[in-house]
Amino acid sequence: MVARFEALEQSLNSQRTDEFKVVQRMNHLVLVVAGTFVAVVFIALLFISYFQWRVASRLAELSSVRPTLLTMANSRALPDGGQGVSSQAVEQANARLLGVVEQLQLRIFELEKVAHVPMKEEVEAAAASAGKT
Repeated sequence: MVARFEALEQSLNSQRTDEFKVVQRMNHLVLVVAGTFVAVVFIALLFISYFQWRVASRLAELSSVRPTLLTMANSRALPDGGQGVSSQAVEQANARLLGVVEQLQLRIFELEKVAHVPMKEEVEAAAASAGKT
């Protein structure tokens, strides 16, 4: 009987050591997968920050070059070679803009004057007439 208990104890000990080894392997595998994931995310963050830095520097470069490009484009588009903009054309454009703004203001005022909030009696009358039909 003692021999059977010792055999049972040895089998339980060997089973426990096997389970311990399996748990250790699983823990090791989880750590490797987590470490790989963290490394990939870190590399992705490095790439993202690099590309963001490049975009920011390009935008800064573009913003410093853009005024020069605009003056060159305007000088080509104007018939007098960009030497000066006709003050008469500017005054006409300003006058048209102000006229349109005044028309919009008048139209808004008319709409505000015409629009009104229905009175309680009107709403009840409309509901009563809708209920009869």
